[in-house]
Amino acid sequence: MDSELVAFSEGLSLLELTEVESAIALLWFLEQRADQLEGSGTEIAKLMHDLSLRGQVNSSRLSKALSKHPDVVRGSKVGAFKLKLGSKAALASRYGPLLKRPLPKVESHVIPSEDFIATRRYLETLVFQNNGTYQFGFYDGCAVLCRRLVETLLIESFEQAGRGAAIKKGTTYLQLNDILAQGQSGQHIRLARGTSVTLKQIKGVGDAAAQAARRRRAGSSARETSGWRRRDGAPASW
Repeated sequence: MDSELVAFSEGLSLLELTEVESAIALLWFLEQRADQLEGSGTEIAKLMHDLSLRGQVNSSRLSKALSKHPDVVRGSKVGAFKLKLGSKAALASRYGPLLKRPLPKVESHVIPSEDFIATRRYLETLVFQNNGTYQFGFYDGCAVLCRRLVETLLIESFEQAGRGAAIKKGTTYLQLNDILAQGQSGQHIRLARGTSVTLKQIKGVGDAAAQAARRRRAGSSARETSGWRRRDGAPASW
């Protein structure tokens, strides 16, 4: 069993939580560390037993309690539950300190994180990392991640439009240059006015940052990047 999950459960055992509170805490952990957004009453009951947080848990009783709890909503699968969006911050404050590697509090310095809430987990994570590298001064890393986010969103756009084949060679996606060219052609997806220029700039800055091992320019790469997307439209503060 995952050592971090075991350590987390040991911390939970000291909090004297109710059965349903323990279940919610485990749902929170699974979302944070395993990218598992949903869990059924049966799955959580078994996990609680395997971790020795409880003896045999009545999964029907637990499911009923979860269905009535204000921090929980129904999942997309039958019998599954997930955390309510408005409750996640309070749960993170309560259970975050129990993690071996607590997630730092990161502000939306470069990309508004709220624009990606409840989209796809990997997009939320990528935006978190973008803003985090900026916040902690890893500017080349921020620029590279901005380029990666551009590439990811372009691929998503093509796939959502049903035109994924246009940016693939066999089963492999083309390089970002080629994906940009296909996007700029207007044949497959429609970009807003001026977007093509901005995307090229982000790619250029990301390329330069990725090759900057021998020429550190203390933050210059990501500083250029910050101009393309800010929460309030103002220049970046460094």
